[in-house]
Amino acid sequence: MVVSMISVVIPAYNSDGTIRSAVESAWAAGASEVMVVDDGSSDDTAGVARAAGATVVSQANQGPSRARAAGLARAQGEFVVFLDADDELIPDGIAHSVELLRDDAGASVAGGATVGVWPDGAERVIPVKYEDNTAASMVRAGFGPWPPGAAVVRRESLARADRTLPLPLNPRFAEDYELFVRLALVGRVLRHSIPSIRYHVFEGKSSRNPAAVLECKERIRRYYAAWIGVPDVGMSQRALRCQAFLQRARRAQALGRDAEAVARLAQAAISHPVHLSGRAWQFVQLRGLRGIGRPARRGAVRL
Repeated sequence: MVVSMISVVIPAYNSDGTIRSAVESAWAAGASEVMVVDDGSSDDTAGVARAAGATVVSQANQGPSRARAAGLARAQGEFVVFLDADDELIPDGIAHSVELLRDDAGASVAGGATVGVWPDGAERVIPVKYEDNTAASMVRAGFGPWPPGAAVVRRESLARADRTLPLPLNPRFAEDYELFVRLALVGRVLRHSIPSIRYHVFEGKSSRNPAAVLECKERIRRYYAAWIGVPDVGMSQRALRCQAFLQRARRAQALGRDAEAVARLAQAAISHPVHLSGRAWQFVQLRGLRGIGRPARRGAVRL
């Protein structure tokens, strides 16, 4: 049996409360090296990461995209996992992704199912939103197939993307979305159903600034849509505002702040009632905002 080197790169900013679990999960998933890039933290992120056995690279705060690039530049593995500092890898899913990549030399990335961890501690597998794993489908959808840590990336594919594609935008947010679009342009994207990551929903720093995240995603969509010839993508500014309020409503409701959730939903309706009455309103209903103000059933997931 061939043993593959797996480098796990973890960009981290003020994450001393979660970084140990992230690093330990990387070792448990078979990492040959764990690289934590301390992106200008003011807490003890670097010290906790070193104590857990990670190699620490420190830099001034530049955002997760540049932090990942700094870690990748030092990584030695044939395969790379980009893990957020507040998530944990699941060994079986990571191992299966590596196996798929070893069996398919034309694949650039493979990833498994995502187990969402909600603020109340409830866990469930997050359903896949689309089946087609091409770059065009990602550009049309406006999001990638997984959070970054759910996927194992062939390092050579990253180098090929840099050699053959336009320069990356390297946005401050949604950098994982751009990563997966680029990987889909240079190789096959493989997906399987074995859980690969425990992903903490609504607890990351980007979830607190949905408007900025959406703006970055729209930049990415327009940039790559123009390059690969996908017409009519993107949302209007009114739709973006509406979607940002919807995401704030979902986060507030998940955190038990029902009054704030209702207020954000009202702001969404004022911003763009047509957008709200279409896919966005249905999406929120599926997540349970129609139950705001009523106590959740015992054991129910509230989102």
